Amino acid sequence: MARRGIAISGGPSPAEIVDCVRLAESLGYESAWVAEGHGGDQFAILSACAAQTSRILLGTSITSVFVRTAPTIAMAAASRINASSQRSCCTGSEHMRRFLAIVVAAVLPGFASEIGPTFLTSGSRLSILDPRVPSLDHARDPLNDSRRATLQRALGSIRGRVDIRRVIQPPERRPGVTDLASGPPRDLPDLRRAVVFLETAPSPAFEEAEPMRARMDQRNETFYPHVLAVTSGSVVDFPNNDKTFHNVFSLSKAKRFDLGRYPQGKSKPVRFDRPGIVRVFCDIHSHMSAFVLVFNHPYFAITDADGRYRIDSLPAGTYTVSAWHEGETRGTRSVTIPPGGSVDLDFLIQ
Repeated sequence: MARRGIAISGGPSPAEIVDCVRLAESLGYESAWVAEGHGGDQFAILSACAAQTSRILLGTSITSVFVRTAPTIAMAAASRINASSQRSCCTGSEHMRRFLAIVVAAVLPGFASEIGPTFLTSGSRLSILDPRVPSLDHARDPLNDSRRATLQRALGSIRGRVDIRRVIQPPERRPGVTDLASGPPRDLPDLRRAVVFLETAPSPAFEEAEPMRARMDQRNETFYPHVLAVTSGSVVDFPNNDKTFHNVFSLSKAKRFDLGRYPQGKSKPVRFDRPGIVRVFCDIHSHMSAFVLVFNHPYFAITDADGRYRIDSLPAGTYTVSAWHEGETRGTRSVTIPPGGSVDLDFLIQ
């Protein structure tokens, strides 16, 4: 069978490149090449790709040898060799081949030999291929719409149900000094919601989750919803829909804030810019509380009324999945997702 590889040049962000290389490996491609000139440092990007893969050969093309010194390339190449478990390769012009002879000698002194157009090293797959290989900088990006659609189909998902059997009683309402009898009507928070999430993102080196805009109402002296899950940098609005004043605040390490007292019809926003668990309270009504879970990746889901959840767009691989409920992680399991597959994963919390 012919050897297959992908070449990536121009356009994709570092995070997209890492994800594409992961998907290419899961689809059976034997090599992935990142061209110079796409706006990032291909050595750093390939090191990130190496950390997220185990088999695929990682290569690059160096067209300009005048912006780097030999020791600079030597250090970058050495780091890439170690990070990729000797799955590194370079290609380029004859001038680059002669220049990198200095690099290889600096990286692996005493182990280099030159054979015709190929420069080999003993005990390493860092090699300079035939200079007749075309420069990747001028090659057409093979990740066109059709290929991207194929890679998208290779993304998998996790779905399942969280069965919560532990019983939690909501806190009792403390009557206010202005209450004449039983006080105004009060709703009970929905304590049956759980959050299922990946402990680590598929591309932690470059992952930039898209910020969100969410809303947590104050209604009948209850926060709605009781649990929110957002990405880092998201803004949550806290509108007051009660006739009484509210004062939303938090003392959590991930986000400390105090919005002060404000009346019905007013709303105040809070930006959650650090991952973590934020416990939200009302300074006026001690029985009011809620949670905002902040993640630095988009791989999480809040269960529905039946306890079901689904996490999509996951590259093939093995992940640690956790289920959180009412302040603590209550269960953790490992799951392996095949290319384009969907895996069922249930949790029991009691």
